[in-house]
Amino acid sequence: MRTKESPRSRRFWTKIIIVGLQLTLSAVLLYVVLGRVSLSEVARNFSKVGVEAFVVAGGLLLLQIVVGSGRLWTALVLCGAKPTLLPVVHSCWLGQLLAQTPATIVGGDAARLLVLHRAKIQISQAASAVGLDRFFGLGTLLGLCLLTLWPLSQLIENEWHRTQLYIAMAAMFCGAVVFLLLALLPSHLIGNRFIRWVIRTAAFSLSVFKSWRYGIGIVGFGFLTHIINIVVMYELARRFGANLTFLETLVVVPIPLLLAGMPFSLGGWGLREGAISVAFALLQVPADVAVSTSIAYGALFLLVSLPGALVWMLPHLSSRAASVGETVHRDDPVDKEPQ
Repeated sequence: MRTKESPRSRRFWTKIIIVGLQLTLSAVLLYVVLGRVSLSEVARNFSKVGVEAFVVAGGLLLLQIVVGSGRLWTALVLCGAKPTLLPVVHSCWLGQLLAQTPATIVGGDAARLLVLHRAKIQISQAASAVGLDRFFGLGTLLGLCLLTLWPLSQLIENEWHRTQLYIAMAAMFCGAVVFLLLALLPSHLIGNRFIRWVIRTAAFSLSVFKSWRYGIGIVGFGFLTHIINIVVMYELARRFGANLTFLETLVVVPIPLLLAGMPFSLGGWGLREGAISVAFALLQVPADVAVSTSIAYGALFLLVSLPGALVWMLPHLSSRAASVGETVHRDDPVDKEPQ
């Protein structure tokens, strides 16, 4: 009995340590960033913005969750599942909330897996789809960063900083390519289940580039979610008094969003504020406006994600969400070759 509980205990404490490190990094970064701006100016920025602006921004972020659900739904279909939209939307909704708060040790991706599994989707299919969704979520954002890299570099006067930017983007691109190349490894010869899952997820990711049907869906939904995020950032920054255009926002915001999407800090808090401050400084936007924009963005995202937890806690709604999932094929996609 102890042998069976030991791996669970290790995973539990590993998750506790990871969340603790993320929370610590977020707290330190927020302390540093907020220490460099006038908190009274930040408060004044919020006081001069009408409630309707936050309502519109929150509505757009809610739309982003729905659009992101379309990407996950397409990934599930590619991985062999037969999902319906309601449990997929619910999984993304709840996942967004748990990814931004230490209130539970269940991470955002784990929550999505649990919701999808309750909707009668095999855990192996759900795991591959969530991994695929995560890869193309960051991958399409990286693509947007690369598309705007040249105009962004022209805003950076320091040659060394510009070189560092090129190196970082090249490293991320190479990392994505290496991940896709893992699909060439024989997963059926590898005993470790996690490594086998990584290889199979890479294989499914590579298959996206071979299919217009899945490629347009996953990549299209991916780009659309990031464009919505940038629109929200742009509108909030303007409301707080920033003098910039949408094209300028489109150039400087993707990299901060990419950094915030990495699992370094908790929900991107602290890291996003610091990166946005640096990015907006290239456009001569005051630091207090940049910090206000990032805090409002994160707080609104957290707020619009709360209903996902409410649905989860209401048994009759949660059961209904689970019941709409259709029973999938019995063959395990971990042992099934991607198309």
